Amino acid sequence: MQSWYFCSRNVSRQDFFYLNFRVNAIQYTKRSLTITDQLNQLEDRGIDMGNSQEASIFLEFVSYYRLSGYWKSFEQPCTNKHIFQENTRFGDVKRLYEFDRKLRLLILDAIERIEIALRTHIK
Repeated sequence: MQSWYFCSRNVSRQDFFYLNFRVNAIQYTKRSLTITDQLNQLEDRGIDMGNSQEASIFLEFVSYYRLSGYWKSFEQPCTNKHIFQENTRFGDVKRLYEFDRKLRLLILDAIERIEIALRTHIK
């Protein structure tokens, strides 16, 4: 019987398909939100959207879930309701995301240069 290396152990084909079925059988209780619903939810939680058309396009391409990690620092502390601090703007979250993206690209560029330099000296 063929087996795959899965989750740090060998798994038979039968186990793999059972696990895959179980993962895919999860029922989600939250309904998906449209971009407009996402914008409304953010506004209800206290964020100033500014140009809502620009925010809509940004959410469409970056996604609500990906941005959620960036706006955590703008939420009121010690609450589970995800309410934003006063004067929080969507543009602040967007700038933080763009800063992180540019920083990540700079670091990857530096790592690549170091890797190439090390390879040339090792050979």
